Amino acid sequence: MKQEELKLETRVLDEKKLQNEGTMVVLTSFNSEEERKSLESEIVDMVKGRNMIVNNLGNVDSFAKIDRLNCFIINIQPVDTAGLLPNLPLQKSADSEIVHFHHHACVALGPDVLAAVHGATLDIYGLVSMTLSGIPMKEEHTQTASSVTYDVELFHPKEALETLNKHKLLEPGSHLVVTKGAYQTVKLAWATPMPKVKWNMFPRISTAVRLSPATFNSRQSVCLTSFLMAGKNVLLEISRQGEAEKLPVNVNQKLISHALMAHCGRLYLHSVHIGLDPVLDDKELIESAAIDPSDGLRVDDFKTLMKECSLSLENPPSLDSAPLPLSETLIQPRTQLRRLTRFWPVHKDKTLLYNISAQHAKFLEIMSKPELNTEDGAQARASILEIVANKDKAGLLLAASKAQNIKSIAKNPGSKAEQYSVFCQELALHLGNYVNNSERHLELFTLFVQLTGVERTLAVPTDDINLNGKRSCLTSIAEAVKVFGGGGSGHSTRPSSPSNSPQPKRTRKDAGKYSWKPGETINLYSWLCEQEQAKRWTNWQDFEGRKEAGDQPARLYPGLDLTSAPKRGEQQ
Repeated sequence: MKQEELKLETRVLDEKKLQNEGTMVVLTSFNSEEERKSLESEIVDMVKGRNMIVNNLGNVDSFAKIDRLNCFIINIQPVDTAGLLPNLPLQKSADSEIVHFHHHACVALGPDVLAAVHGATLDIYGLVSMTLSGIPMKEEHTQTASSVTYDVELFHPKEALETLNKHKLLEPGSHLVVTKGAYQTVKLAWATPMPKVKWNMFPRISTAVRLSPATFNSRQSVCLTSFLMAGKNVLLEISRQGEAEKLPVNVNQKLISHALMAHCGRLYLHSVHIGLDPVLDDKELIESAAIDPSDGLRVDDFKTLMKECSLSLENPPSLDSAPLPLSETLIQPRTQLRRLTRFWPVHKDKTLLYNISAQHAKFLEIMSKPELNTEDGAQARASILEIVANKDKAGLLLAASKAQNIKSIAKNPGSKAEQYSVFCQELALHLGNYVNNSERHLELFTLFVQLTGVERTLAVPTDDINLNGKRSCLTSIAEAVKVFGGGGSGHSTRPSSPSNSPQPKRTRKDAGKYSWKPGETINLYSWLCEQEQAKRWTNWQDFEGRKEAGDQPARLYPGLDLTSAPKRGEQQ
């Protein structure tokens, strides 16, 4: 049993070992079949001799035998003897299973030899050829504003043509496949610049592979490379012939299959999705996933909310300047966002306040400030008294025809008393979003709920936001009544400012950390400077001589006699 397990383990190790494979390219010239066989026999004997030496040495750690050798023989013949020897594909040698030969005969002309070398290169590295045709280039010897079209051949991995193979566009006899000596190339056209299209009309890109021009030092290749490296993109178009006629257009009435562009100093070929996708182009799926248009969204108010919750760092003050006031300190954006959205209706048909917010724009603008000065407080107090006085005035806050569409006033939309009650409740919830900004905000909020009697019908919480707690956004007054209804005073005394309270003692483990408390404000720049200074002095190391001297000056050379030294300005 142990012997069988040992054999199995040996076989598994043999299967996992790295294969020693390689490729050889031979450029030669012969005119007979005997010379070809003699060359193949010589290469096979060389490989066998190498493997025999390795087997006799028995040192598998330092030497490895050849497991496979692919030999590409390019036979350059004179023009008058062209076609004397046939071309043979890559096949196993009759004398060895290790060596495989590929024979290609070409004439002694530059283009033919280059095509043979390119064909061997594509087979060795698993690449394919693509020719970009119709590239417009201006010529000096032509008339002004005229151009001549050129072709540029590109080499790239095979996976870039998977989409074309999937739609049978590269079958034998296809108008896209052109034979070029020892290999074939796919010919695509340069797509002329097109006007700007909508974002949803841009093609879907699936894969991206690196590419290289076949003749990178030619003028045409250099111009194309410079064009792409300058940030420009090129779309490749399929001419509508054969199987391509059955495919729908995908970009501005054109059938685009690839896109050329540069990334990080390299050229890439992107494959563009062509044809209908079973998922993305399913009409039933698109209709079922479509979002119904929504009317009455508070778009302008949402823009204002984004500005209030934005985080920006201004020019930091110097280390010697006085501390910044509370209004200039940074509040955590997440805390600020959750404060302002404790009551935030998304649609106007669920709120009365934001349908008549233009009438109280000045008051709402003042209350949204992070700090209120004396003048702001006086203006806000006057606005509150004006709102209380409007209770006994005639006239509706909102026309009955418009109030009929508001879902929070369902019983009697035309009643002034009901409109006023709902308006005061919503305004209290709105002020509750800003109640934790400062002490003056809390005073004005308390004044409003007492004068309007909201505190007897709605328990609006005034405690600050806790990031660890789960408090959802209230999107309508009806939802707020369910949560905070029942009457009773809902506001509590504001906790003391964190800046006035002493810092809690932290253990040695948390000495380098700082955890923000709910609603705490902090000068981020000053705190970072303190941390950097503490880190610097913690790692400070003094000179040994200064440590030993203590408060007295340290003498670096105590045994040095300075009596015989010349004075300054004298010569010895």
